[in-house]
Amino acid sequence: MTTETATTDVRHQPRRRRVSFTVRSTELSRNLDIFLAFAVAGVLGNRFFLVATGYPQVGNGTLHISHAIWGGVMMTVAIGAALSFIAPGVRTFVAILGGAGLGWFVDELGKFITRDTNYFFRPTLALIYVIFISLYLVSRTLRRRHYDADEGLLNALEAVKAAVIGRLDEPTRREALALLEQTCPDEGLAAKVRDVLDDATTLPPRPPRRGTRLLRRLQGAYSRWSEHRGFTPTVAVIFTALALFNVGEVLTLFLTGPGIKSFTQWATVVSSLASALFVFIGAVLLRRARLTAFRWFEASVLVSIFVTQVFLFADRQLAGVIDILVTLVVWAALRSAMRLERLARAVHEEYVASRLAEGTHVDDPSVASWDQLPETLKASNRSQAEHIETKLQAIGCALVPLHGVEAPDFDFTDDEVETLARLEHDRWMAERLRSGWVFGAARDVRTRRSPYLVPWEELTEKIRDLDRETVYRLPRHAARAGQQIVRVEPGAAPAPNAPRS
Repeated sequence: MTTETATTDVRHQPRRRRVSFTVRSTELSRNLDIFLAFAVAGVLGNRFFLVATGYPQVGNGTLHISHAIWGGVMMTVAIGAALSFIAPGVRTFVAILGGAGLGWFVDELGKFITRDTNYFFRPTLALIYVIFISLYLVSRTLRRRHYDADEGLLNALEAVKAAVIGRLDEPTRREALALLEQTCPDEGLAAKVRDVLDDATTLPPRPPRRGTRLLRRLQGAYSRWSEHRGFTPTVAVIFTALALFNVGEVLTLFLTGPGIKSFTQWATVVSSLASALFVFIGAVLLRRARLTAFRWFEASVLVSIFVTQVFLFADRQLAGVIDILVTLVVWAALRSAMRLERLARAVHEEYVASRLAEGTHVDDPSVASWDQLPETLKASNRSQAEHIETKLQAIGCALVPLHGVEAPDFDFTDDEVETLARLEHDRWMAERLRSGWVFGAARDVRTRRSPYLVPWEELTEKIRDLDRETVYRLPRHAARAGQQIVRVEPGAAPAPNAPRS
């Protein structure tokens, strides 16, 4: 058989068929979050507008143009855009307009399910709330499965689309290349797409968005706050107060009326008591096992979101909006704190592994297990974990999602290692000084003395190597948090003696 014939046979071999709409986008999480956020905003915004303006009507004595029609028009335009245009940026427009349209449409649910078309049917908001929760749970299910070769290749082609219209940024290009490397063999169409992306021109780097900067400042503030002795009792008091307020609100709502009679009322009371119990367990565990305590707090918040608030909406309608907004903010803050806690544990575990390999850990409290580690050293690990993104930004790198696949190898240049090691030493010194450490001729964890509280230039090479080793471990730290490091400014790493922030 000739080579040409063999090639032809390979090309025409039957290929596995799959349903095209099961190929997921790597922007699935972002787009669905935007969609749900604008759907919720559509309902709440419309309700508040109607209350504030006295429920105006568009039409005359015969006609009434319901806002469900406007919602349908918005969803039609969004679907039309999705069907008509292929540029990747269209999805954001579709998520925004489609989500708002769904909110306007579903806000009229009371009219659709009652014989007298009653917009003010009391269970309506609870039913709408259940719809949104169901959509959220479906979206979370879609995010969990690993990406396969088809999804890796088609998402890389999405990046090529962005490059064609001049909208490809460097993090997206690097993320697409990494996904290709992890999911597709380097042959055939995947190799050609990889070549195109390698040569693609990207947009100039953009500074972090305002929301990103605000989030980093909040994370830094939380990390510093967690170093104080009052952190544990304060967190316990906050969650306990929220739980007791929730129980008190539920009991007051029902006991001031005819009493607790219906199934929904009993479900509300029981779920609020269960939330309070979970908070109590978390408060007990908080001092010695913070991450475990946070998981109990999260269980309490989730019971409130998925059970208690559903039934409160049925009784309180819009008055329950403030409760759910506070609960969602607490949940978001809690998840961020849990992510930092997991990353801090990963930082410590890798440090312990390296010290044990060296055999220089005799009688050193810093190599204890996480649960036995002094609180000051736990705080140090949290500070190091929180500072990772700040260091990466200094050398033109960033973190991008890993999408459930194994992280590729990432190597820093020698100049980057030196720059990051200096930044890490500066961070370490600032953190130690905040914690009450002082300079001492010999290192003593118990009395908080260290001979390394000196500028970088005064350190020995052996001690500098400890900071460099911390830098080498950064890709593994990122992988444990479900992210990977990419360069967003190729070749932009500052010189080793560049000014430090």
